[in-house]
Amino acid sequence: MNLINFSYNWNGKLSTGVFTTLRLHNPGKYIVGNDYQIQLKGKAIAAATLISKFVVRLDQLTDYVCYLDTGYSKAETLTILQRMYKNIHLPDAKFDLCLLQKHKPEGTKKG
Repeated sequence: MNLINFSYNWNGKLSTGVFTTLRLHNPGKYIVGNDYQIQLKGKAIAAATLISKFVVRLDQLTDYVCYLDTGYSKAETLTILQRMYKNIHLPDAKFDLCLLQKHKPEGTKKG
């Protein structure tokens, strides 16, 4: 199973059943339908399936998406991404905006 590690629980999203993550574009890793082990600071917290993905450039992001993903405005999110990806020329970079759904424990009803 592939791994997605979070260093921070942005916007508390990892406590929800469905959440987003914005990652550098990696078509070989982020594949709709694949399952992922979700880790927070190296500790396994859930398994999830990638249910949707959009490839975007940072200029295509909106405040709406940024607030949902990080809890911050677009301007603040771009500042965070600049700190995280110091060696990447961000205006040219592609990102995968991934929507993941946690697996429900066996015997749990949907809904």
